[in-house]
Amino acid sequence: MTWNPSRRTRLMCSGLALSLAACGGGGGPSAGSSASPKSLAFLQSSGAQPPAAQMLDISDAGHESHPWGASIVYQSGGGWLNIAGAASASGATLPVSLAISVNPPAAPGTWNATVRVTGDGRSFDIPVSYTVKP
Repeated sequence: MTWNPSRRTRLMCSGLALSLAACGGGGGPSAGSSASPKSLAFLQSSGAQPPAAQMLDISDAGHESHPWGASIVYQSGGGWLNIAGAASASGATLPVSLAISVNPPAAPGTWNATVRVTGDGRSFDIPVSYTVKP
């Protein structure tokens, strides 16, 4: 594999045109782990059952496998979000699917947090919002 600095977005790898991250180079925004969906939103009426868990799929843009971790960073409130039933999760290999769920708060309002995913020396955040209507 050779890298041509004048061609920053595409290169030849094993005879196929692939993204720089897929060939193991780069380090730009597309390199490393990624998640789908890019954000999560939960909606609930006050006093109703909590909304169903949503799945967060984490994979490596280069289709490699490496240790990873996921934790919660709250912007408002606290203790209302779960990753696979706990405050954090980790594993030895990718890809992985995580169940993200919420615990109902006592009052109506909107809460925000991020699920921070780390691995292979990189990290990224998945925004999560939780709205409880009166």
